[in-house]
Amino acid sequence: DDLLDVLFDVQTYNTRWNGLHIECAAANDTTTVFKFDRPDNANDIDTTIKRCSIEYGDIHVHTFGRGLQFSDNEVVGANDTSIVLDWNPDYVSNGQSNDQLGTAQRAYTITQIRSHGNNMLVRNTGTFRSYIANILMSDIQADTGGGIFQGVLNHSLINNAHCHYHAVAQEPYELWAGSKWSHITNFTISGYRDFGSPEIDRTPNRAIYL
Repeated sequence: DDLLDVLFDVQTYNTRWNGLHIECAAANDTTTVFKFDRPDNANDIDTTIKRCSIEYGDIHVHTFGRGLQFSDNEVVGANDTSIVLDWNPDYVSNGQSNDQLGTAQRAYTITQIRSHGNNMLVRNTGTFRSYIANILMSDIQADTGGGIFQGVLNHSLINNAHCHYHAVAQEPYELWAGSKWSHITNFTISGYRDFGSPEIDRTPNRAIYL
């Protein structure tokens, strides 16, 4: 259903998803496949998505809390972004030291990913972007289209990302103000250009935009 807003509206925590194949229509620019949002300001999401294939739709995973393990997955053709990191706009701390601004927003692991033709793989651009931290991204194979990360990168690591882009890519990495104490290491960014007939131009605009 191309008009479906959310496929899996998950309002609990510690869920496990394994071995699913989910395919939206290629023109779908509406559906969020997984939405994780706890009621009553509960912040623990702690979900695991492994060995899944998610194709098309607007957003593949939109999480409004901490704890995401997204591993050994194939993500294809997200119209907006494959994974959006966000936080409950009505957040109130539970009073514990690990649930304050700067300590609550943590624990996002995204590894062993084939990213194919997504507009963007991971985005952290919401209201709480400066507090969301502890992002680990590694072993990314991005073969066509889109970027790897957009937004604030805080206390985080991106490692082993191999990117071969075509012309829809503007910046594979777009780091916003507030990014700090992070590393992007052991990566490649490449394109392809052939001045033959027809001319082929599949090159990124800029490698890293600050």
